[in-house]
Amino acid sequence: MATVFRADHVGSLLVPEALAGARAEHAAGRLTAARLRAAEDQAIEAAVTQQQVAGLTAISDGQLRRPDSCAALAAAIEGIVHNPTLITAEDGSGLAGGYAVTGPLRPRARLVAGEIELLHRLAPQSFKIGLPAPGSLACAMFRGAKITSPYASIRDLAAAFAPIVRQEFEALAASAVPYLQLSSPAYTALLEPGYRSRMEAMGEDPDSLLRDLIAVDAAALEGLQRPGGTTTALRVGIKGRSLQPPGRHAAMLEQVLATVPADRFLIEFRGLSAEEFGPLRALPRGKMAVLGLIDNQGASLADIDGVLDQIDLAVQFSDAANLAISPQRGFGAPGIAGTTAALARQRTVLEVTGEVARRYWGIEL
Repeated sequence: MATVFRADHVGSLLVPEALAGARAEHAAGRLTAARLRAAEDQAIEAAVTQQQVAGLTAISDGQLRRPDSCAALAAAIEGIVHNPTLITAEDGSGLAGGYAVTGPLRPRARLVAGEIELLHRLAPQSFKIGLPAPGSLACAMFRGAKITSPYASIRDLAAAFAPIVRQEFEALAASAVPYLQLSSPAYTALLEPGYRSRMEAMGEDPDSLLRDLIAVDAAALEGLQRPGGTTTALRVGIKGRSLQPPGRHAAMLEQVLATVPADRFLIEFRGLSAEEFGPLRALPRGKMAVLGLIDNQGASLADIDGVLDQIDLAVQFSDAANLAISPQRGFGAPGIAGTTAALARQRTVLEVTGEVARRYWGIEL
């Protein structure tokens, strides 16, 4: 089995006030790129320390070098344009709006290589790097008839993104990155009635598209070269879940668990009943499910016993050794600044996550 990371989180953290101010100064031309980089380094060091003190075993830089979800990819891949005034974000992907593909995709630089040097020093055995999954990127950047593109469909665009993402993951694995994560918020969007209607208006069958995007994302991980035993993960988003017909979300999860060759799956659960965890029966032997049970908005240390009870419900469908814990979702899209209250709440949620892992799995942490 791949490395056990019992106390996990999606990866994004809120931008602290000092870094938000440095970004504004840089945008106004009053701060050099080197000074901005130094401000990012300082914020990342503080974020890593906060996670380690909280007891997390999977450490993120908070994606604090990314001004939004897609900016790094747009800078590194020819064929992507950014026009926030012209292009809306009705894509259901959960990614930053305003990006579109107008030409053939050709990587011209590494995507996120600049994020790993500091993390190798701060948390060499436990840090994670995440990228959007090819299917979600395609949903975010395909504009149909609105934009001229060499890709005729979302499927075609996803297939073009897949080898680029895979190439970056293989390079990161070769650079001894311990944990790589794909995020795919588009899956649940394709179950939501409003987004399904938009897809149907484009001539897409949402159910067929969902199956195809899962297959493309699976292919991006299949046979990935991992010389150092890098752990791989897929995060399944939650957009529109409350609007989905009963059973549809469970069926999607079962398909993902049975199809995608990741070592672990990050999934939001509300933990209101044992039946919600039923899809965990499809978790393959040797894989792990990260239970997104910690409420990002209101978790406190007083909630820990309740979360432990929820894990007990999940254990009815998968052995405790195959489970881990995390907050329900990220703390904000990359680049989102946090208020003092939100940053304090984030700290508490991370502490609750670490404490739940310590109490439930004990010395395994």
